[in-house]
Amino acid sequence: MEQTTGVRARIQLFDNISADTDDPVITPGVYTAVPTEEQAAPQTFALGTMYAGFWHDGSWCRRKNPESGLEGEAAVTGGTIGITSAKKDYYRVELDLTTTDGAFTGVYDGFLQLYSGEIPEPVGDLDITFDHILRAWDFGEQQNGAVRYYGELADVPFEGVDRPADGGAGHSVIWDFYAEAGAQRLMPGTYQLSNSKTPGTCSMQQTFIRVFDKFGERTDVTFERGEITVAESGDGAYHIVMDMYSAREEHIVARYDGAIDFVATRASAVAAPVSHKGLAPAPQSGLTQRWKPIERVAAPDKQALSGRGRVTADGGPGRYHRGMPPRQRQ
Repeated sequence: MEQTTGVRARIQLFDNISADTDDPVITPGVYTAVPTEEQAAPQTFALGTMYAGFWHDGSWCRRKNPESGLEGEAAVTGGTIGITSAKKDYYRVELDLTTTDGAFTGVYDGFLQLYSGEIPEPVGDLDITFDHILRAWDFGEQQNGAVRYYGELADVPFEGVDRPADGGAGHSVIWDFYAEAGAQRLMPGTYQLSNSKTPGTCSMQQTFIRVFDKFGERTDVTFERGEITVAESGDGAYHIVMDMYSAREEHIVARYDGAIDFVATRASAVAAPVSHKGLAPAPQSGLTQRWKPIERVAAPDKQALSGRGRVTADGGPGRYHRGMPPRQRQ
């Protein structure tokens, strides 16, 4: 992010699917705008829109006042994006855009590695103890009789529920439990990862972990299989262990010991975060999305980036997602 103006661009590109989906590339050329991803074609980018009334989808630009800390976002309304590449994983990206807040131009020239939209960037095996409760809701009985309990926890102090308070590294985990009918609390037992939302499961769509690197960039990691074990340790406290595997077979363990006060609420009254899988429809056949914010700063070298997570998503903005609002990771 540029220090004097605090400028950031988040661009949603569409391109032909790479022959090697484990090592995708961006095709050089001039990318033109389309209204939404439904009209996407190779070498286009989506204009900025609102999804579900509050999520930012498509391409957006952000300006931050470094003195006040206030941020303003503007939807991209037109323009072009020129992309060239002199060597593998290094790109020059020239933005010549219009937005709802005026013209937006800039250049990024440097390292820009991509990962398949189906499998986001690796984060490695993780074993994390969480001790900060960001929010916990009791959504009550669902249509199928299951009682839904939802929680967000963090391993470091957070600014609200969106990011670590110091703007740096940290983790948060989102748990979405479905307990037996008639449950008056989150019941002890083993909750299997599933899309069924039936008693004794945790939701595959709404159970994931967020990884923030030291730059504050976010990667949402969803899971392919696993379970969450809930036990009671007395005095209303829980002993919870999540044991999951990502699409890359990364072993992700999350632990929590302590009380959780689930506040009764209605699903329509709150907006729970959604992983990249849940935000938007999958790309059209023959297309893949390149979802990565472009910053007006000198690019770090490749070695310095090793081990960093990125955010891109498949759902609503892509399948990965970096620097959120929107999309995420598997």
